[in-house]
Amino acid sequence: GNAVGYSAPSVPLISFTSGIPIVIIPASPTLISPIGGANVPGTSVTFNWNASLGATNYWLTVYQSGGTIFFNAPVGNVVSTVVPGFPNNGTGYVWVVAAGNAAGWSAPSVPAAFTDAVPPATPVLIAPASGASVKGTSVTFSWNAQAATTSYWLTIFNADGTIFLNKPVGNVTSYTVTT
Repeated sequence: GNAVGYSAPSVPLISFTSGIPIVIIPASPTLISPIGGANVPGTSVTFNWNASLGATNYWLTVYQSGGTIFFNAPVGNVVSTVVPGFPNNGTGYVWVVAAGNAAGWSAPSVPAAFTDAVPPATPVLIAPASGASVKGTSVTFSWNAQAATTSYWLTIFNADGTIFLNKPVGNVTSYTVTT
């Protein structure tokens, strides 16, 4: 070509392969668990996500409530990993995963939140007192409230050890049984 224009292409046309594969950054992974406000008891949490086509490594980031980074590292070419060291005290967390390969890293996944839940403490029974003699056809059972409790389960045994009542009674601290 020159200032006037370009010539016709040369003949014959020759095709070839460079031998260098084209690598595309993988798509962001989809998180599987823990997801959607899950409560995860214990001091270790297992994180699971879907594989991203072409990924050869994944990067897991876990933030504590408030944005402090709790865990931030590549975890290898896996779709599940266990992270230890959670305090199991009801702290909230948000986690994301990015997929990577020779071309680079994807954007982080859509974040998911969870709490390292701790089960509530055992209620203390208030009434009837141990060994009490209760007359009549109704008995009201009561216990103290426990923090972070959303429901109580009441089990009453007969004198012979068989179960008389065994059921959830809701978020209450007393329940009356009439027979």
